[in-house]
Amino acid sequence: MRIPRLQFTMRRLMVAVAVVGVLLAYRERWRRYERMAKYHDGMVWRDYGGMPPRIIFSWPVDYDPVSKFHDLKAQEYRRAARFPWIGVKLEPPPCLTPVDTR
Repeated sequence: MRIPRLQFTMRRLMVAVAVVGVLLAYRERWRRYERMAKYHDGMVWRDYGGMPPRIIFSWPVDYDPVSKFHDLKAQEYRRAARFPWIGVKLEPPPCLTPVDTR
C-alpha cells in the first residue's frame, strides 16, 4: 500500500503559518500575564516579610491600599493567564498622598 503524497499548496502553507502565529501569540500573552501576576504577588508579600498575608492573618486582612491593589491585580493577571483572550483592565495604582484639589 502506497502512502499518499501530501501536496503543499499556497493556501495550506498560509493556514499553517496563521495557526502557528496564533499559538505563539497565545503563549507569549500567557507568559506576560504570569510574569505580571508574580510581580504583583511579590509586591504584596514584600510588606509582610516574604510570607503571604493570608497565611499570617485570618481572612479578610485589612491591607493598606497599595497592598490591596497589588493583591487584586495579581488575582486579575492570574485569571487573564488562564483565559488570555479576555484581557486586563488598566488601572492606576492608588495614590499614596492626598491630592490637594483647590
